[in-house]
Amino acid sequence: MSEISKIQLNKFNQLLMEKGLTKRQMAECLGVQENEMTRILSNPDMQLKRLTPIATFLDVDRSILMQMIYESSVQEHALLQTSEKSDVDSCIL
Repeated sequence: MSEISKIQLNKFNQLLMEKGLTKRQMAECLGVQENEMTRILSNPDMQLKRLTPIATFLDVDRSILMQMIYESSVQEHALLQTSEKSDVDSCIL
């Protein structure tokens, strides 16, 4: 699983926890298996057709979920830059 997928999945898991819900409940509501729900939530290219029922289940605006996905991408990019800088710094020393 890529770093962005892990970050994004963690954000969704945190939101579920805040709402007092589980991935299993969400999967049942959306008519998929729990392991499929994990794959869906960790997909950085999540389609709008998936995002809408998830937002409805979580009782949040779709834009909030879109922002979470975007922030995951930005966070991954920052981690990559930090890692690359660290690699360059270690070569210089």
